[in-house]
Amino acid sequence: MLPDPGKPRRLSSTTLSVASTLRVGLLHPVLRERIDPFDSLDHNAWQIARQLYERPYYSLGPGVPPKPELFAGRLVRGRTSWIGEVRGGACFSDGAPLDARTVADVLGASPMLQRILRFSAQGSEVHVVPLQPVADLEAELAKPWASVARPASGGGWIGSGPYVIADDAAPGEIRLRANPHHLPSPAFASVEFRDYSARGGIAALCADLERGEVDFTTALARHDVDAIGGVRKLFAPGSSTAMLWMNTERVDVAIRRAIQASIDRHALAKTMYESPAAFTARSPLPPRMATCRDTVRHDPETARSLLARATPRPLTMVVIWGPRTYMPRPDVMARAIVAQLQGVGLAVTLVNAQSPADYQAKLRAGAYDLVLGGWNADTDDPADFVEALFAPNFVPAAAEVAALGCNFSRWRDPRVAQALRNFRSGEAGAEASLLELVADAAPLVPLVHGPSIAVHRWEIEGFTPDSLGFPRLADLTPRSR
Repeated sequence: MLPDPGKPRRLSSTTLSVASTLRVGLLHPVLRERIDPFDSLDHNAWQIARQLYERPYYSLGPGVPPKPELFAGRLVRGRTSWIGEVRGGACFSDGAPLDARTVADVLGASPMLQRILRFSAQGSEVHVVPLQPVADLEAELAKPWASVARPASGGGWIGSGPYVIADDAAPGEIRLRANPHHLPSPAFASVEFRDYSARGGIAALCADLERGEVDFTTALARHDVDAIGGVRKLFAPGSSTAMLWMNTERVDVAIRRAIQASIDRHALAKTMYESPAAFTARSPLPPRMATCRDTVRHDPETARSLLARATPRPLTMVVIWGPRTYMPRPDVMARAIVAQLQGVGLAVTLVNAQSPADYQAKLRAGAYDLVLGGWNADTDDPADFVEALFAPNFVPAAAEVAALGCNFSRWRDPRVAQALRNFRSGEAGAEASLLELVADAAPLVPLVHGPSIAVHRWEIEGFTPDSLGFPRLADLTPRSR
């Protein structure tokens, strides 16, 4: 982790007061109804939800033990189970006590946890029984699907986190206020998430960071950050990959293989980054999670040969709505891919998503041939990443949403289940076998990897960067005068 040395500025008379608001810059709108602890395909909505809902533990990154959040301390080995004690005085944001029974019921109802853990309660203790070998129980209880929340009477959810959604936000903003029932109280009395897609975009966000009108953001790309002065910049290997998904329900495998062979990933990385070799994807897994490379190679002649034996039709490609950490210029990337596919004789029409909600609606409807987007890891576990990409239960559906997955290729190969089990169990050669399976079936092409970037004013202290981009804003404090 290398912080940019920058140049600290002195506090001005208008900066951070005792009861100040922390201002966070975003590059697209977040609808209030999308802020859900269990259902979101939107990275920024997850970032906001992270402030509202707690988990038993929270992750500090690979190799570092998770820290207690809703639990009071580390898990203790009991006679027949592992035991965690709920933090004393824990309450939902409406003041209702949050007891061990409620925690056990919520965690036990999580579809992702049901497969591997069983929960029960005794007094203030939550008892956890693994149903299969689990490498790190505390890490499992730090994942998004271990969030604890209950439905609100008027819709939405009630959590126990340090913030709650306020009702006084300006149009285009999400505003949080401190949860009066959470201890300790956060240093900032409120958090304001500002959407810069309607405020002048990237240039305006950068300018407001320099002027001190925005305190914190994880929304900017490396080349955007370079020109900003007077702020702290932190860069880390990321946990995201831009990908081109191919709808296996609509696009024949021969054409998918032709598309795969026609993509020059290094050339695409050059449209995004000054050092393309560092970001060119060689696996769906981000480099910090991967141990081997895929077998996909740029081979236009093979692509033309495959297409000569097929009957390709014009294809549609849904393009993600705006800049992401793994794809700072989606429009540029989309045009470059169209040009590469045209070079081997494939015609593609772009369908630009207008918002996160529009993007999700298109994915759930399934009426597309290709999707240009990406995936940012929800956890530090590479098995979770590949499962999100390839497990059949993560195919988006209009009626039932698997929010923590992105099988946008709608791939339902019977060989995948065993390959994923082997990968999760750590079997030797499992990663290479899975990548060979993916290369053969060609459900997607990994394109480029994204770094993790955070920028904040020097007047902010307490930020601990991570690779997932879901910071705990309650940890931030105004710098001592």
